[in-house]
Amino acid sequence: MNDLKKQMKESIEVRHYTFHFWKIFTVVIIYTLVFLIGAISINDFRLLSLSLLIIIPTSPFMIYYLYRIYLPITKANEYQYQEVLLNEIHTTFNQVGFNVSINVGAQTVKLYTKAIFNTHSLSSKNIEAYMNKKALIAYDIENEEVVVIKLVEEKKDVWESD
Repeated sequence: MNDLKKQMKESIEVRHYTFHFWKIFTVVIIYTLVFLIGAISINDFRLLSLSLLIIIPTSPFMIYYLYRIYLPITKANEYQYQEVLLNEIHTTFNQVGFNVSINVGAQTVKLYTKAIFNTHSLSSKNIEAYMNKKALIAYDIENEEVVVIKLVEEKKDVWESD
């Protein structure tokens, strides 16, 4: 696996969608096992069909999350990479994303990251941890797609005090 695909696999966005995929998948498996155990205990396997009540409504979400996981990884070589400052936010319900300005040739283009950051203080993707920080992003201008890969460590000047 080349470095770009590995870096994309470890990106903030891919980890976000991976976490949500496995969360839903785990719930589906638990419900299916509960109905399976119930079906075995009463010897009526029609009860197992009730697990479809959880599988059918969650399937579109799982498909979407798989798409959001694998698309950036497969397109890793096609993206342009740039460091940007995450300082302007846009909100969607309780999720937050960033407006980023990207230099494309002589032009500056404004794009939006996915709203994968939270306003909850207990979240690992709390907006405060990313606000006013530099991040490495991958972007595709044609599709207006931005993937936040990671925060970039800013090197302190040797003479700067702690």
